[in-house]
Amino acid sequence: MKKFWATIFLALVVVGGSWILLNQDRIQEAGGLTAFARQRLSSNAANPNNMDQDSQSTGPFLQAGSKNSVSRPNGNQQPSNIGNRALSDRIRIASFKLSGSTQYSNPQLALRVIADICLRHDLIAFQEVDGHRPGWLDELTAEIARQTNGQLIYRHASDHVRVARNEPTYAFLYNTSTLDLEMGHTYTVADPDNVLVREPLVGWFRARMAHPNEAFTFTVANIQLDRKHPGNEIAYLGSLYDAIRRDGRGEDDVIFVGDFKSGDRALKNAQAKFGMTWVVSDQATNTMNDAQYDNLVFNQMATLEFTGNGGVIDFLKVYNLGFRDAMAISEHMPVWAEFSAREKVR
Repeated sequence: MKKFWATIFLALVVVGGSWILLNQDRIQEAGGLTAFARQRLSSNAANPNNMDQDSQSTGPFLQAGSKNSVSRPNGNQQPSNIGNRALSDRIRIASFKLSGSTQYSNPQLALRVIADICLRHDLIAFQEVDGHRPGWLDELTAEIARQTNGQLIYRHASDHVRVARNEPTYAFLYNTSTLDLEMGHTYTVADPDNVLVREPLVGWFRARMAHPNEAFTFTVANIQLDRKHPGNEIAYLGSLYDAIRRDGRGEDDVIFVGDFKSGDRALKNAQAKFGMTWVVSDQATNTMNDAQYDNLVFNQMATLEFTGNGGVIDFLKVYNLGFRDAMAISEHMPVWAEFSAREKVR
């Protein structure tokens, strides 16, 4: 009998040790074995459908106030669940275009789902936030605080130009423990020649997980191209990139995120002329799963911090939603990409 129990004990030690070895990176990120176990238990209790899917690893524009290949992400990747992002050495950026009914149809469900999506990322660029109800962003940050028991604070910055017009607006939502946003460099691009139907919202960010002299700094341009003539506006991406670089920061890491109203094939000219690359290729980004609109685009020679991880979040499957509930939240699926928190130099 003693030999039997000794064998059982030895087997448990071997299995436990293997489990710790396989999860050592996530244990370290969570802040220790106890914190990781508590996180896994709480995640499983709140999510019986296993939502914790870990990632596999010079133009017409003025500012307000002033063919090398790259690694392609696997489209099936999903960003991991909350974890302790402040202990990570990666920054995750997402884009999510909302539906007009997001803030009204089953609003509590929408808040819960969108808050969890936000918690998987450090920065989320929203399009189509209801300009008549900008307070919805405060409700969203309150839901994030509720889900994390106040341990994580997210802040938002909106396109005040469009809010003043009561138009659907852009917004940034970011994790204050992992990113700094320089408010003086958040602005709506001035477009005196009306090249774009919707002027982008631009923000400058710095990663907090590294020393300021080594931290990844980047500019995000939140965009939504013209539904009727997206190709005409894509042709100006190079000029827009140059204009944003001349906004006073001298930042060469400019990341366009949002609704391009077209698939990645339409970006081929931007790649050839301006050295642009993108994250999502040959994959649908809409809730109907039959068209590609959304993407993250950047200069492949400048933004060396891209890790190659990114893709599309099929939030219907991740959150086990009915099609009607999903469409009420958005007709688009979130897209995301991962970057090093430390600046890389060629």
